[in-house]
Amino acid sequence: MIQFPETATLRQLLVSILCLLCITASGQNKIEAYQSLFQTNQYLKYWTSTVSHFNLSSFTYTRTINFENMIMDDSLNSNDLSFRQTFGKLVSYSPDRKKYLDLNSGQIAFDTVYTNGKKEVNILADIDQYLTLGDYTNKKSTRLLFMGATSYMDEAEWISDNTFIVVGLNTEKEPFSPFIYIGDIKKRQFYCYLTNNKSITRQSSYRSPKWNQLKGVKF
Repeated sequence: MIQFPETATLRQLLVSILCLLCITASGQNKIEAYQSLFQTNQYLKYWTSTVSHFNLSSFTYTRTINFENMIMDDSLNSNDLSFRQTFGKLVSYSPDRKKYLDLNSGQIAFDTVYTNGKKEVNILADIDQYLTLGDYTNKKSTRLLFMGATSYMDEAEWISDNTFIVVGLNTEKEPFSPFIYIGDIKKRQFYCYLTNNKSITRQSSYRSPKWNQLKGVKF
């Protein structure tokens, strides 16, 4: 008897295959190739709902930039319980679970305080932010992308085991403009997509639904 994977898993697999076919067929593909991903990935779908007048076809390829490839940890441990109970709940794991994308551990620290015997966990955040790739096979954590005070990465999600997508907001000048980066691990590059449509914007700050997995955290 043939057993099929669960519906959600199968759907995500088909979306990844379609995205990869578009890349193979057209080389530097148009951003519309990822339309299905924005409709099926819960975090990307939520992110688009926070952007006014979001329209994927308004984003165009602007440039290619290389990964920073800065080693942050050369003894990465997949059994690090402290990480798994905190930042491990905020990262995005690759389909094969051998890699993860981390937007938070380099920017945020958790400060635990007790008030009248009640535990509270406060967040201490730096202005700067960077994207880290954790690779359990090679036991390394590598910084891929740095952003300062005028840009912010909101979500990082996988397309396949070797490609991923990063979405965020440029806040250097109003109206704030979203961006989309496609990361290619094999080529060690980002393909950057921006929009000139000034109605596609977001004024408020963003909090990923992933944070709902951490209980007792005070924002």
